[in-house]
Order: sequence, then structure tokens, then C-alpha cells
Amino acid sequence: MPKKAKWQALSSALAAKLSDKEVVIIDNLSIAEPKTKALKSLLNNLGLKNVLIIIPEKDGNIELSARNIPGVGVSRVSELNVYSVIKFEKLLITKAAVEKMKEAFSG
Repeated sequence: MPKKAKWQALSSALAAKLSDKEVVIIDNLSIAEPKTKALKSLLNNLGLKNVLIIIPEKDGNIELSARNIPGVGVSRVSELNVYSVIKFEKLLITKAAVEKMKEAFSG
């Protein structure tokens, strides 16, 4: 599939999530230790159950914390794809990930 077509499909999927108010943008997401309980508590406080967490770059603590929570996925901006965006009901995106997506889409 051509690269331009992939970007257009991903842009459309993200735009659909935005228009349906299924995107939550937070300033920062960091966990000191890879503890599932800490991430689950954070997601419960935000009222998120079936959610894809989009991070700007590799964060082992978040990735390890999320892997044991059903209905929660983690994707780096560089690995983001249409399937993962539409698979989850909500998207949790950090501001740094938004900036990285802007760079990737404009370039």
C-alpha cells in the first residue's frame, strides 16, 4: 500500500475519533515503576476502559504496566496504524505524542 494512502487512512480514522469526542489529550503520562495497579487507577480516574494509549516514544514502564490490563493497548506514534485506532473505543494521547504526529503528518 502506498505511504500516502496509509497516512490518509490514518488521518481519517483519527479525525473520526476526534469528531466523535473519543480522544482524551493529557499533558504528560509517566509512571515511576511498571505497576499495572498505578496505570489502572489512572485510567479509572479518567473513566477510560477500552483505550489505546498513544505515546511519543518507547516508555517501558507504560508498556509493561498496560500489557496485563484487558482492553488497554499502547502504541508509539511511529507504530500507529488504522486498525489499532479503530479497535479501541477511546484514545489517550499525550501532548508530546500530538506534536510528534504533527511532525510525521506534515513531513
